[in-house]
Amino acid sequence: MGREIDPADGRQLDGLLRRHRITLQHRLGQNFLIDQALRDAIAEASGVGPDDEVLEVGAGVGTLTIALAARCRRVVGVEFDRALIPALREVLQGHANVEVVQADVLRFDVEAAFPRGGEIVAGNIPYNLTGALVEEVFQFRRKQLGGTLARVSSLAGSEVGARLRELGIDAARRPQTLTLPEWERIYGAFNS
Repeated sequence: MGREIDPADGRQLDGLLRRHRITLQHRLGQNFLIDQALRDAIAEASGVGPDDEVLEVGAGVGTLTIALAARCRRVVGVEFDRALIPALREVLQGHANVEVVQADVLRFDVEAAFPRGGEIVAGNIPYNLTGALVEEVFQFRRKQLGGTLARVSSLAGSEVGARLRELGIDAARRPQTLTLPEWERIYGAFNS
């Protein structure tokens, strides 16, 4: 096994891209993070821990992937651009807890990849993809919050209702009416 590659280092990234004859595809929103401290801060802010499983959207050449892999049990890195896959695999050599999938994340079978659920979604997501992803990470936005949380958390409706009442949030509200601080409280209550 050769030395590890850190694509957050500009020189190493440049060499990797040249070796694999990769040109950025701006139509796909591609741009690579070349700041190790910022990359590590993003991975830390994701809140992943040793028992977590992560779905990384837009794995690119693995810049964030290697930082996530060091912090969690398993990462499934989904990358749309076939041209990036060989470089991504080169960067991830020796990271046995990472699976690389070439796919459109909007068509990716998340339930098959994470049958127990509870995965954390992270990534350097291209701007042109965020709208579609948000419409998908909020597919139940017209439903009542209590029922939606019961479906996605596999908890009984009564348990969901009790947790929401403790937070001072009405289970009959619609997800799109929540404020960001309310979403943060819900995340904490359902992911602890």
